[in-house]
Amino acid sequence: MQKVLRAKRIAVRGIRSEFNLQFTMLRDYVQELQKKNPNTTVVIHVERPAENSLPTREFKRLYVCLGSLKEGFKACQRQLLGINSYPIEGPLKGHFLVAVGIDSNNGIYPFAYAFAESENTIAWTWFLHCLSDDLELEPHLIFTFVTDMKKDITSALREVFPNAEHIYCLRSIHEQMKVNWPGRAFKYHLWRCATASTVVQFEKCMDALKTFSQAAHAWLNQIPPIHWSRPHFSWRPHSDVLLNNMCQVFHEKIIKDVNKPIIIALEYIREYCMKRIMHVVTVIEKSDGPLTPTTQHMLEGIKKEAIRYNVLWNGGDKFQVTGPWGDQCVVNIVEKSCTCRRWEITGLPCKHVVTTNWNMALNRQQVGAIETWAHPCYCLNTWEATYKHNVSPITSNEHWEKSFVPTTIVPPKSQANAANSTSKKRVRLAPETEELVKNGKLSKAWKSVSNEHWEKSFVPTTIVPPKSQANAANSTSKKRVRLAPETEELVKNGKLSKAWKSVRCSVCGIAGHNRKTCLGYGGTQSSQTAPKRQKCSTAKGKGKKVPQKVASNKTHPTGNKVAADNQAEGTGADESQDVAVEDQGTQDVATEKQDEFAGVQSRSQDQPIDESQCQSQQQDLSQSQSLVHSSNVQAVSVSSQYTTRRVTRQQAFMDRMMPSA
Repeated sequence: MQKVLRAKRIAVRGIRSEFNLQFTMLRDYVQELQKKNPNTTVVIHVERPAENSLPTREFKRLYVCLGSLKEGFKACQRQLLGINSYPIEGPLKGHFLVAVGIDSNNGIYPFAYAFAESENTIAWTWFLHCLSDDLELEPHLIFTFVTDMKKDITSALREVFPNAEHIYCLRSIHEQMKVNWPGRAFKYHLWRCATASTVVQFEKCMDALKTFSQAAHAWLNQIPPIHWSRPHFSWRPHSDVLLNNMCQVFHEKIIKDVNKPIIIALEYIREYCMKRIMHVVTVIEKSDGPLTPTTQHMLEGIKKEAIRYNVLWNGGDKFQVTGPWGDQCVVNIVEKSCTCRRWEITGLPCKHVVTTNWNMALNRQQVGAIETWAHPCYCLNTWEATYKHNVSPITSNEHWEKSFVPTTIVPPKSQANAANSTSKKRVRLAPETEELVKNGKLSKAWKSVSNEHWEKSFVPTTIVPPKSQANAANSTSKKRVRLAPETEELVKNGKLSKAWKSVRCSVCGIAGHNRKTCLGYGGTQSSQTAPKRQKCSTAKGKGKKVPQKVASNKTHPTGNKVAADNQAEGTGADESQDVAVEDQGTQDVATEKQDEFAGVQSRSQDQPIDESQCQSQQQDLSQSQSLVHSSNVQAVSVSSQYTTRRVTRQQAFMDRMMPSA
């Protein structure tokens, strides 16, 4: 165990030293990264020291935008970025800020990332200013950002990009909505309002929500629809995204290593971007066609829906498209617009435009394939141009050139203390108290005197604990009930022994034997020990115990056979038990007389026979046999009566069930 603890201390010491060392090497790493990847932007923000002559600077924030990602995003032609932040749980406490776009194949495209001390308006404003410089955007230009409903991000966007289009993630809206209005019904109404294609449909969906719940409608109406409803989106980003999934996907890919020391985390993100670009290039080489694979798959689904629509041409540049459910839209070929607004928002032809293209081709107009009507951002050539810029690898720290900046970066004070501490924060006590507490134990001066020297209280009453608590404190387990000595021998481990259990026959109902040893079934009873009682089968649906038939090769007397037959048939068993018991007693008497007569005959071979005694025994034997015969006749008569009753009941049942002729 000591070796394990020693190894752990060595490992923790190495992590601490590496954590501090990587901050001192941060400027050298940035210089090497910018040297191998031209046009890369790295911004290090440090705390302003009290004196400028100090050789160290405390780290605060770091922003990175690789040059290849910057050039690829400009070639993508989609003016949309999702921004979000995630907490960092490693030695570098703070938040990880990301900005992720969408490529031509509707995949994620990481653009920039940063390490900040916290998620606040100041950090977000600094991050957005860095984005503005890399995107070469002026404050008056329009750009689209997808974020969560956070006040810090909203305030920073209004300050840096006052004219930008700000879309709220619909999941964050639903998270706040379900606090007061949970359930699938409210989520369904929210998504109907958000996915409506026109403003008129949006108003109808809002009216439906108002009918369903006026309170939910009033709450949702406070959020401007320009932030979360598709009919109010602009056409610039050529996307109809409602969720900020691109940031979540990117963070899940790097979540394991973003919590490590800063240079290791930066290297892992760079390697991930490098591997992703090479993987996409491999897919591009295998693809063919004018559009990207995902876009082509989406267009094929639109074509299947367009088959049901009919087109009516006005002879100019407009077409009237009517659907199977009476829905009707107008397509303008010159303006490249449709009244459903899907072609304008997404840049991909909708089902009305696809039907129009087919109609124009039938009328021998030179329109080309429908794939050529899609926006260039969906083309395979655009996708290839986006990923033609590669991320270059860098060497290890032994080959890094020394930075010309004279100051050295050190980790933040609070985080450095957290990285160097392995136990909980010590609570400072008063000076006089700290002298009494040494090594986590009270000194002798702190210990009070024994109760022998305590002064007696002047209060005349005495405090006692509550009865229930006193009983609970005095008892550690359930109280044992003492039994008599002869009873305790029968009770072992909380269960009765076999000698304590009572066995009752299921045939005759008499205690002391079971059905196997019952004389009514041909068994032999023993007064010394009784065999185990077997469980009877249970009839389905009624919960009644049905005794099982016991096969026997022995020849039963007439009375015993009647009792067994009654028991097997299930009728008349209780009434025939008394007859079987009386018959059993008569048989015992006859058996005893036969044994006595046999003993007399065996003794007659050695001793002279007393004729008077022999005659009396023969008379007793004949009387017992006559009793057995009379009991058998009585049992047969009882059995015949019950058999007649059973047949009568069966006949009456059949008469009720069978229809009359």
